[in-house]
Amino acid sequence: MKVLVLIVCAFIFTDAASVPKWRQKRSMKFSHWPIASGKNWFPDDGTGGTGDGSYPGGLPGGDGSYPGGLPGGDGSYPGGLPGDGGGGWFPGATTTPAPISCEDVGGYCLYEANCNAEPGPQYVCETEGLVCCLPPVLPDSKCGVTKEVSTRIVHGSEAEHNRWPWQASLQTPSDFHFCGGSLIHEQWVVTAAHCLDGSEMKVVLGEHDRSIAQGPEVTVGVIKQILHEGYSEGAPYPNDIALLKLETPVQLTDEIRTACIPSAGESFTTEDNCWISGWGDTKDTGDETKLHELKKTITDNPTCANKWGAEYIIDTHICVGNGDKGACNGDSGGPLSCQKDKWYLAGATSWGYNGCQTEGYPNVYTRVSEYRDWITHNIRTN
Repeated sequence: MKVLVLIVCAFIFTDAASVPKWRQKRSMKFSHWPIASGKNWFPDDGTGGTGDGSYPGGLPGGDGSYPGGLPGGDGSYPGGLPGDGGGGWFPGATTTPAPISCEDVGGYCLYEANCNAEPGPQYVCETEGLVCCLPPVLPDSKCGVTKEVSTRIVHGSEAEHNRWPWQASLQTPSDFHFCGGSLIHEQWVVTAAHCLDGSEMKVVLGEHDRSIAQGPEVTVGVIKQILHEGYSEGAPYPNDIALLKLETPVQLTDEIRTACIPSAGESFTTEDNCWISGWGDTKDTGDETKLHELKKTITDNPTCANKWGAEYIIDTHICVGNGDKGACNGDSGGPLSCQKDKWYLAGATSWGYNGCQTEGYPNVYTRVSEYRDWITHNIRTN
């Protein structure tokens, strides 16, 4: 199957009315990642398990080859690896995770009334009556600050230099840009799960014009790729989100900053000031080596589901626009940035209609507010 993911992915289907059409992969031909191959994409081999291989997309059930070497099938990892069932912590989870001590994630066991930081009920304190009190991993003091955005991607405008300082370019070692991403922490980038296949890659930050070096660019390698455990390649492409751990933390500057992660459950509406950005296909309307931006209006999920079909739009999606202008091949994984008091990463580009200019079909993004707990948990434990 080939797919076209919103900025870097393509969806190719025979029935034009039945399913989402585009998503992008890192190859020039936009071939989608064959997740069912059983290949051990990451370096750490895991211990064997007893699963039946029934995980969406065909992850191997018991050979321990899941990214990062997680046990193959004992059901102990959050996110729904096949096993004995239970309730996980995060969207898409169907299994109960193994206990993790508060100390192991840098927390302190205190009485809840004395905890002035974030409580972490999923982390274990040995003393009954105490809660795990966690320092924030995503402090709000530095995030979401950028230049003022004027009111003015397909049919988008070239962005002002460093307008979106959290914008990342995901590239192969040979400098081929295949997806976008967003810096959310000095050492972590959010992107789309469909962008990743475990191959060597790098992240470029502070970029504007990919054809020349202009000074503020920083290139850093990736030491860990974490796909959401509930991601599936089949429509509606649930849990299309991933984290990249950079080789070294980057220094935050005026040109390189982090986007804020919205609170769990936070919503964005048509009243919010929202923009998309990326180096994707412009359909000959602009220079694709330069970062483009486009102001977009949030489309509520019921309206979006009415356009695409109810089976394709789920609670962890956020939709924008009506498909006449928007993201395209090469934009996948990149940011939907919305302004409240600061700029928040409301969405990660996921999918849209093949051709990128089909009026009546909104672009679909992964709703990042639904994954805040998943993001913070993985940053703490990795």
